[in-house]
Amino acid sequence: MVKRPLVLLTAAYLTGIYAGSSRRASVVLFSAVFFSICFLILKRKKYGREKVLLLVPLFAAAGFLRISKEEQSGPLEAALTEKQECAVTGVVKQTYMGTGGCRLVVRTQTVRTDGVPEQQEALILVYPGEETPVCPGSRVALYGEILPLSRADNPGQFDEYNYYRAQGICAKLYADSVSVLSEGRGLGRVFWKIKRKLTQVFHAVLPEEQAGVLDAMLLAEKGMLSDGIKELYRDSGLSHTLVVSGLHLSMLGLGFYRLLRRFRLGANASATAAAGMILCFCSFAGIGIPAVRAAVMLLLSLFSGRFGKTYDAPTGLAAAALLVLSRQPLQLFQAGFLLSFGAVAGILLFQPLFERMGIARLGSSLAVQLVLTPITLWFFYELPVYAVFLNLIILPFLSLLLVLGLLTGAAGSISLGIGRFFAGGVHAVLSGYEAVCRVNEKLPGRRLCFGRPQPWQIALYLALLAAFFLLCRKFKKKRCLCFLLLFGLFLLPRQRGWQVAFLSVGQGDCAVLESGKLTVLLDAGSSMKGASDRILVPYLQYLGDGTIEYAFVSHTDRDHYSMLAELLRTMAEGEAKITVETLVLPEAGMGEESAGQLAELAAQAGVKLITFASGDRLTGEELELLCLYPGESPGAGQYDTNNTSLVLRLRLPRGHLMRKGQPVRPSACRNARAHGAMRRGEPYYLAYRRGDHR
Repeated sequence: MVKRPLVLLTAAYLTGIYAGSSRRASVVLFSAVFFSICFLILKRKKYGREKVLLLVPLFAAAGFLRISKEEQSGPLEAALTEKQECAVTGVVKQTYMGTGGCRLVVRTQTVRTDGVPEQQEALILVYPGEETPVCPGSRVALYGEILPLSRADNPGQFDEYNYYRAQGICAKLYADSVSVLSEGRGLGRVFWKIKRKLTQVFHAVLPEEQAGVLDAMLLAEKGMLSDGIKELYRDSGLSHTLVVSGLHLSMLGLGFYRLLRRFRLGANASATAAAGMILCFCSFAGIGIPAVRAAVMLLLSLFSGRFGKTYDAPTGLAAAALLVLSRQPLQLFQAGFLLSFGAVAGILLFQPLFERMGIARLGSSLAVQLVLTPITLWFFYELPVYAVFLNLIILPFLSLLLVLGLLTGAAGSISLGIGRFFAGGVHAVLSGYEAVCRVNEKLPGRRLCFGRPQPWQIALYLALLAAFFLLCRKFKKKRCLCFLLLFGLFLLPRQRGWQVAFLSVGQGDCAVLESGKLTVLLDAGSSMKGASDRILVPYLQYLGDGTIEYAFVSHTDRDHYSMLAELLRTMAEGEAKITVETLVLPEAGMGEESAGQLAELAAQAGVKLITFASGDRLTGEELELLCLYPGESPGAGQYDTNNTSLVLRLRLPRGHLMRKGQPVRPSACRNARAHGAMRRGEPYYLAYRRGDHR
């Protein structure tokens, strides 16, 4: 008899989604479906009673078809190739508050723009020019510029297209005017007013940063968090405390159920009332992935006994995953879904084993980290080393913090004086959290950057995880934990040859050259504000590289060094994730004012400064950079910064030179552009032929 059939069917559905997103996997999937059907036909006598097995290929095919349909572009998305003026009418589905204003998710009814049918239903993200938020459910008329979602041009860069496409959003609109045609009604309007009131209370009785934390924890308004607090919690591995999670629903739903039972209310009535509480809170706080997962599991636990069934947590987790992915199949490839479901899966798999070993308290945090490690590295490229132990300190106080936060909001809505009384407890707990995070910042090796793992490394980790699970089930002894040392094989830094990548930075230049343990930055400028944190730093983290040994600036026009200047300022403030060891400037251009400013920034950041002139060279393990021009002082009429620009020749060992047309080994970044000489999406090709180095 097949145990937990829903888990099996959900696994088949997930396989179908993965296969639909990968051509190679499609062949594997359909081969597996064909042979499974043949196997079931041949063995129908033995498996005749296991009718659930007949549904496995059907669920796999359903997942394949669902993802194939989701990846098809709608008329609005297909018509948008660049920004254009647009008039839209639609209904506001969600409103997000933020420190920089609000954002709206609008389901369009009519769209008036070139190349799109007027009657068009689609979800779009709206940035209103006005700061006044709009109630969800309101019908609005918008006018402004609509444009497609941007894709990541460089490895490691945030991919806006994939992130919002997984939520069903297909475009964004910067609105010049927002007109409310009719106000929202019903419970949505009531919940919106309550949320607005609670936000005002939190910001009236607490410091701004702590009020933003409560907004995120209780109201799912992550836009109110400051960048500093986000970074602080993320580096400590405590970001999960900043979202509406299963703990909130467990506390409200199960707490309310037990309270009603204490008053001798019937089990059916108590379960129904608790279910109503859970659904109302989900509607109030927003239907996020963690909230949906927790709500489905709680509702099944409340009502399974009413139907004569025993609640099974893995089945509940599978049901929640099936519900989420049937609506939004692209969520399977997003960090939020994988982290939320992976954490619960880790607890269900390993927590009982660790309890038998007598390490229940440490085991819960360890179980979560075991499953989430490859997911964390795949999306964020680094690991918070002390997260397991920090969670042991803060999680016991999380329930207290949630209760105090709810009391602060409820009491403050009546009287700010009473709200401040409870806010004192909130302030104490959050101050303790921040103190723990600040201590973590001072610990050695608090954050290890490994870069994105290769697929074979993920496969190796999963094999080790399965072996560890079987070992713990068989022996149930603490000495089984010694097996965890083998996981270091997964975390060993991989050997890299040499590669060069020309990053897409808008107006500007930036190239990253790697050779063995040496990383050389050749210019780092961009027309985009904050490009260092959006482009350069994520790319180096993607590679698992935390240090730039040499940063060359060819000349001191801003579009050649603006990202580097941002990085140096961050280093001077002690908050840099990537460090620079040596800055190299042209000797002939040191008289420029901008060169002096850059040198001063380097001194503040503790970066060594050297100058290059013709004949100077940098020799690494597998490369040599020779300066061909300019000399120590510019010639007559050559004081222009472009005329004093560094000209460098890259020389590699003979064995590293390839014939013209052969790709660099290993291949350069997929979206590299050699100073506009190649189309986006083509690899970079080596320009030298054998013998050119002589």
